[in-house]
Formats: sequence, C-alpha cells, structure tokens
Amino acid sequence: IVKNFRIDEKRSLQFRTEIFNIFNRANFDVPGNAEDGEQIFNFITSPKSTDPCIAGTKTAASCYTLPSGVGQIFRTVGDSREIQFALKFIF
Repeated sequence: IVKNFRIDEKRSLQFRTEIFNIFNRANFDVPGNAEDGEQIFNFITSPKSTDPCIAGTKTAASCYTLPSGVGQIFRTVGDSREIQFALKFIF
C-alpha cells in the first residue's frame, strides 16, 4: 500500500506499508527422515531380525524398521505475519 504526499513540484514524500504472509498461513518445511527431523537422505533402514527377506515371502514392513521421526514435520519455512512501514523522500 502506497500513499504519496506532494510537497512541491519537485519533491514528494511517500509512505509505504508492505505486508508479508498477511493471512498468517503456515508454510511447512520438508518432512524429516530422521528421528530429530533432520534431513538425512539415502538412509538405510536396519533389519528387525536375522531372517533373510526374500522377495515375495515377507512384506517390507516385517523385514525393516524406520526411525520414529520419519515423515513428521518439525518446523515451518519463513516467519509468521510481518508488517513493514517505510517513509521515502523523493527529490
């Protein structure tokens, strides 16, 4: 939002209001793939047992376990609502 105030022919004063994230919506970060929410890509899960997991004999869920924090969102990107005011002198 801008409002211009004319002082004379050559000079003016401009008042500005800038609003970021006006509706205060959350912008979620990428879900973590580690227990603490950190991004660790290409991790290898640990086997639950010593039994070999042969294709077609067991499901992946019975063979491997994932860290407890996988897929959880721990943080947001950016800040909440921000309002900025500026006064600009144009000559």
